[in-house]
Formats: sequence, C-alpha cells, structure tokens
Amino acid sequence: MKKNRGKTKINLMFFVYIFGQGGAERVILNILNHINNVKYNITLILGSEIDNHQYLKQLTNKNVRIDYLGVPFRNDDAAINSLAKTINQYNPDVLITEAKYTNYLSYHAKKLSKNHHVKLIFREAVNRSACKDEGFIQKLKTSLHYNFGPSKIICVSQGVADDLVNHYKIRKKKIVVIYNPTDLSLINIKSNEPINNSTFAKIKGKKIITVGRLSPSKNQKLLLNAFSKIKTKNISLILLGSGELEAELKDHCKKNAIKNIYFLGNVPNPYQFVKNSDLFVLSSLREGAANVIIESMAVGTPIISTDCPSGPKELIKNNKYGLLAPLNDENTLAALIDKVLNNPVLRKKYSKLGKIRCQDFAIEKLVPRYEKLIDDIIKKEQL
Repeated sequence: MKKNRGKTKINLMFFVYIFGQGGAERVILNILNHINNVKYNITLILGSEIDNHQYLKQLTNKNVRIDYLGVPFRNDDAAINSLAKTINQYNPDVLITEAKYTNYLSYHAKKLSKNHHVKLIFREAVNRSACKDEGFIQKLKTSLHYNFGPSKIICVSQGVADDLVNHYKIRKKKIVVIYNPTDLSLINIKSNEPINNSTFAKIKGKKIITVGRLSPSKNQKLLLNAFSKIKTKNISLILLGSGELEAELKDHCKKNAIKNIYFLGNVPNPYQFVKNSDLFVLSSLREGAANVIIESMAVGTPIISTDCPSGPKELIKNNKYGLLAPLNDENTLAALIDKVLNNPVLRKKYSKLGKIRCQDFAIEKLVPRYEKLIDDIIKKEQL
C-alpha cells in the first residue's frame, strides 16, 4: 500500500510526438495553457525539435517545461528507449499521451523504465475500428495495450468509447468520456480578426466552407460531387487544409468541370474564414469528436455533417444543432445544402443554437475534469 511521498505538487507529463495543427494536438495545447500550475509540475515531451518548433509559439503557459526525445518519427525502438530514460529523469506521477502511437510507446517505455509507479492515461480520439489498417493483429495489440497499460483511457466521445468496448473488448471501468476542451474566448477573438487573403476577398455570393486534412478519411470528394449537384446559384466552396489528396481533388474538379472551388491550403487562423462563410460542411467517413464542428458552432456558422462514426451525431444531437446527412450520399448532402442556403430563418436558427451548444465544450468546464481524473488516480495510489 503506497503512502504519500510528501510532494507538494503532482509531477505531470504529457507526451506528444509532433506538435502540429491536428485536433488532438490542439486539445493538448488547450489543456496545457489552462491547467492548474499550482497543483502540477508540468513537462511536455516531444519527439524531435525540428518537427515541433512552429506550433510551440501557441503554448502560452510559461510554466510548462519542454524536452525532446531527439528521435525521428516512427523510429520505435529508439523512441521507447529515449522515453524510458526521460521517465527516469523527470519521475512523473502521471503520464498523459494523446494518440495510438504515443500510447503504444508509453506502454513499452514504462515497462523499460525504473519508474514503475507512473500512472498512464491514454487519450483515444479516433473511432479505431473504422481505420483501414486495423486488422486482426492490430486489434489484438490495441486490446493488450489499452487493457493492461493505462490507469484510465480518456475517450473524446461516447462513440469512441463504445467502439473500444465493442470491437477491442476494453473494460468499461478503464474508460472515461471527456469531450475536447475548446478555448471559446480565443476562437471569438481570432474569428474577428480581419482576413488578409486576396482570393477569399474576391469570392462573391454565398460561401460553403470545410476545414480539414485533404485525406481519404475526410472524404472531400463526396463534398465536391454534392456541390456539383447543388441547385442554388452564385455559390462557392472553400477548402482549408492540405494533404496527400490535394492534387487528386483538384484534378477531379478539372475533369468533372466543377467550378467555383477554392483550395486555400493551411491558414494560421481558420476561424475568421469560417465565421465569414454561410455554411460549414463536414464530409468525413469517420471522426472521433470533430473539433471543427464545435469551432464552427462557436463562430455562429450553421453546420451540415455526414452521420459518420462517431462524433458528429453526439455534437449535433440528431439534427437539433445542425443537420446530418447519410454517409456517402451526395444527393442528400446536396439537397440539405440547398435547404440551408435558401432558408435564412433556418441558418439563423442553427447559428443561434450552435452558439448555445458549444458552451458545453468550454475549456473552463472540461479542463477541471482532466484535473479531477488525475487527482483521483493519485489518491487511489496513495490509499
């Protein structure tokens, strides 16, 4: 039975391999910027310095100590060894990891380290069984790591939690659902900044916007096809983000003569673009919690999303705060877009309701839930 080791603060470590623009990284950033510095000594461990310097500027909490494994991405053995040494060096009470890969590395690093008292908290932000690489062996590994590695698994939606239980046989008592903390105040400030983009400024008429990596899981081709079937005149579609499918999607537009499509790439502040658009559309095949839905609600832009596993349905609440389209149904998606664009009363309704709904995900409400979970794990250890 372990006793209190006499510390006045809990040593808390976060492990993120590449601190980029992804949703999971933004959530960790929000937690780090708002967590209680009085209760915790906080260390952020990253993979290699060269991959991470750009977005660290958004880390405003100067009490966070930053260190690097010094290992390139996907060099598993070297990363596990380096993380084990880092655990020995900083002696964390709790280590929080943010994705399947970092979860895997921390599971093995703890075993290799001398600090066996460290408690692991895994975050799971993906409906994992929907991923193409999740064959039998991968499912078996996930089941092993998630059942026997962490004290708790934070799932970003109930759908993600159900997926782990139903497809990976993860014990329910391991899982806690905490939606992604969203910095609504920061989004409000940034959404009101002037847009310095000449292409966006030239776009006339109604604007549909989507934000996300140009990748198979985001399924932007569905949105392009739906857009080509929209009956509403004088509209444009704006895509923010980059990715491996960019050339293919542009070629698809060219071959199919889909006009008024604007690929604006990655922008440092997407919120101002979303706020100044008439409709946000998410066409994904799968999501964990879909941060972009919450962020669009926050700036008052109405939302249509595919009813993909697993976040949108929970956030939109079965058409209460936006509209859901069946998966891979471009005709219904086009019809819903027409419906919203041609009904200003409906747009105003969803704009107003979205601003109410997004308050449920405010950082002030959800970061304390992280803190309570950490404190409960420490108290249980000390009994």
